[in-house]
Amino acid sequence: MFENLKLSALPVRIKVMITGFLLVMALGYLMCVVNVYLVTNFSINGVIEHYRGTQIAESTPSTGGQPAAPAVESEIQYPKLPVEMVRVSHIHLMTYDMILLFVCLIFLLSDFPVWLKTALTTPPWLLIPLDLGCGWLVWKVWTPAAYGHIIFGALLAVCFFGAIGFSLMDMWLKKTSNK
Repeated sequence: MFENLKLSALPVRIKVMITGFLLVMALGYLMCVVNVYLVTNFSINGVIEHYRGTQIAESTPSTGGQPAAPAVESEIQYPKLPVEMVRVSHIHLMTYDMILLFVCLIFLLSDFPVWLKTALTTPPWLLIPLDLGCGWLVWKVWTPAAYGHIIFGALLAVCFFGAIGFSLMDMWLKKTSNK
């Protein structure tokens, strides 16, 4: 049905609309990356603290039974509550899928080789639950899953930005023949 529909052959007004969508999606994802950096500093300990909270020293008699203040002045993070984990998972599962569906469909209309289209549009559907699952594991079960959380999140970003970049290249840089 869409075999003859190609990004490079679309009218300029449609290319402009698709470009606007892709650029806004890229900006939104970039804000997500900035947020992750600000929260975790892209570190394993940062991911663990994000889910499990800041490690605060046990209470001692010298502190009047209250927890001791952290050695370094930093923002105290409390462990995530179950309702927060469910809310974040629900939002990410619903929004990631919708965003990726549109970005991937647009990229599939490009003239790039099938292997590249497959490499950038298939993994996200596995990476999304793996990434979220690692967050759940870090939260309650296994802190080394923070490595998976970082790796899967980075691979998702590569697929996302790759599909957007290649789509824009195909739309605007490919020469079309006038038939």
